[in-house]
Amino acid sequence: MRVLMAGIAAALLAGCGGGEEALPANDAVEENVSTLAGGPMLGPVDLSQPVRAFGNDPYWMVDLAPGTIYYFDHAGDAPEPQQLYFVAPELTGDSAVYTTQNTEGTPAVLTLTVEPCTEAGTPENALPLTAQLRLGDVLLRGCAGQGLEDAEADPTAANETAAE
Repeated sequence: MRVLMAGIAAALLAGCGGGEEALPANDAVEENVSTLAGGPMLGPVDLSQPVRAFGNDPYWMVDLAPGTIYYFDHAGDAPEPQQLYFVAPELTGDSAVYTTQNTEGTPAVLTLTVEPCTEAGTPENALPLTAQLRLGDVLLRGCAGQGLEDAEADPTAANETAAE
């Protein structure tokens, strides 16, 4: 019986793909696959890629990257970033809300809204999102956009760069 089963299995495997030529690559299909591989979009911002939110008065920053959220308080005496528990955003219309907490249990809610933000400069340099961070009882407002520039590999690098 084992010999019969082994023979059937060998015959089935021999018929799979033997001698067939591979189909040529289809650039249109590959392009669509890579487009679909992106994450949830908030306006022009891909939320599955690194995103930075920040404000100037006081100066604060939040770096969102796949699987991590870090908060930097550059105005206070906390030189080390606070890690927030990663959560997926709740998308509603033109906003994304991250409801989480830091490792000490302080509630944190980051709201990103599709609205050009000029706090960071001139209207020509406006960022695509406005940001609001509620950390405990503190409410901070600012801007957000794609990328982490200097902190992609190491979230503490942004803290060192901003301190310079």
